[in-house]
Amino acid sequence: MKTKPEIEKQAAQLQKAILTISPESIERPSALHVASRPLFVFPDSTYRANVASEFEGPLTFHFSRFVSGAPSNSEAEFKLFEKERVSNSDGETVRESEPFEIVCSDSAYEVLVAGYQRVDEDRLRERIEPIIDRMESSMFAEAPGAEEVTEIENFASELSLSASARMRLRIDAAAMLEGRMDADEFIARTVARQECFEAKRTFQITNQITEAIEI
Repeated sequence: MKTKPEIEKQAAQLQKAILTISPESIERPSALHVASRPLFVFPDSTYRANVASEFEGPLTFHFSRFVSGAPSNSEAEFKLFEKERVSNSDGETVRESEPFEIVCSDSAYEVLVAGYQRVDEDRLRERIEPIIDRMESSMFAEAPGAEEVTEIENFASELSLSASARMRLRIDAAAMLEGRMDADEFIARTVARQECFEAKRTFQITNQITEAIEI
């Protein structure tokens, strides 16, 4: 689990590293060319899920992610790439993608946050997938009890959530278990509420008034 100062330090290192790249050496680069020169690599992540497919048994999703960068005119440009591999219950690869771009920004910090969020989403999904399977197999016939909500809260114990965020987690967990919230939405909301990802974004309004919005 990364802290906000750790992510900010990594972002500063990426901002510095990109200055060593010559713009002439990557003139009009293809996506695959840029992807072959990672500046930072995230830990690989996996999760197993029972999904509708032509394959028998659950599928395992494997993800590799990394940041590449290049000078662009007067500022740097950072890209988050992801590569997905899917294997069946026998461990055989049934689908594999080339690295593809999912985020682009002139801020190394924003790209790192996006990458770490996706890694944490995979880890949380891996933990709660058995509960999701149980609820879906019963067609949400029974209302979730405190035990199920506590179980999900325990699975999210490694996330850096504030007291108010944990309260929100319990409310969202009950909604998900009752079928009122999609599992993907629950996972994304929960992970994004971590203290290490909290930030203030500034929007420039046409009348030159700057408004800070807490997210």
